Amino acid sequence: MFGQKQGKGKKMSHEVNSDPQLNPLNNFKHELNKYPDYLLLSQYAELKGKGLRKQSFEALDKFILLAKKFTETKKRHLVRLICKIKKNYLIRGSSTEFDSYLLLEKVIFPTLKKWIEDEPLNPEPLKLAGLFYWGNDDRQVFLEKAFALNPEDDEIRDELISCGNPSFLENFLTLNPKNYEARKNLISRYINWINFSTHHLISDSAYIGDPNDDLKLCFAIEQHLKNLQDGDDKTRLSGELNECRDLIEDYKKYRKSKTRNSFEEWIHLKYFSHSKKPLYKKTIALYYKDPRKKSD
Repeated sequence: MFGQKQGKGKKMSHEVNSDPQLNPLNNFKHELNKYPDYLLLSQYAELKGKGLRKQSFEALDKFILLAKKFTETKKRHLVRLICKIKKNYLIRGSSTEFDSYLLLEKVIFPTLKKWIEDEPLNPEPLKLAGLFYWGNDDRQVFLEKAFALNPEDDEIRDELISCGNPSFLENFLTLNPKNYEARKNLISRYINWINFSTHHLISDSAYIGDPNDDLKLCFAIEQHLKNLQDGDDKTRLSGELNECRDLIEDYKKYRKSKTRNSFEEWIHLKYFSHSKKPLYKKTIALYYKDPRKKSD
């Protein structure tokens, strides 16, 4: 659960921003400088911010040896402080040059793991793990456990509404039916599920899953849309729902036709032959757009 890689990224450049106002490592350096026991970690941030990679890791190695001698209370203070700096200066969840593999594996993850084990009814370490240190699915587990222990925490609630999976959002809406953001995000999640089911239709004429299940999901989305008040969001999401439903229905007709043509060819013959205009232009456009990619 702890220590899992969060996915491969682009190869990081060792070039740094020379502007102290734009280099996040300076924020770590200045905050850590306030505590004598964290000066080596501050030096690590400063040296890395200057692009002195070798020297920075020498300072980090020394700090890790020192940190192993800290009491659990001091280790937890350090984790709190680092998370506070990330919260105040950075976009939550964004990776930074400060979060080196050694620091995570040798100090932060072990501290959070033991903290959670020692205090299973304390939502704080679960919250910190969920907000700032997660490995994909683990984030949801940590945040839901923290929220169950402290349902009055607005920060955890808002984060779960933003990133929560549909099962959490459905349960949340049962208790909070007027929460607009939760319902809107749930509808978007469901539509993304359908987009995933259909995203191989053009390339392979392949449908992922059962189209009948997705039609049932369309009905569930429709019921949620009835409780969505905002006109713009409701119009936009209703349009996306209609596109999804039309696409699924077309796929079922395609399969029933037993044609040897690909789904793409079948669509063109159905909607573009004899100069016919497509019945739903947005849906046709959706066929050529990878639904997994976020639009700007």
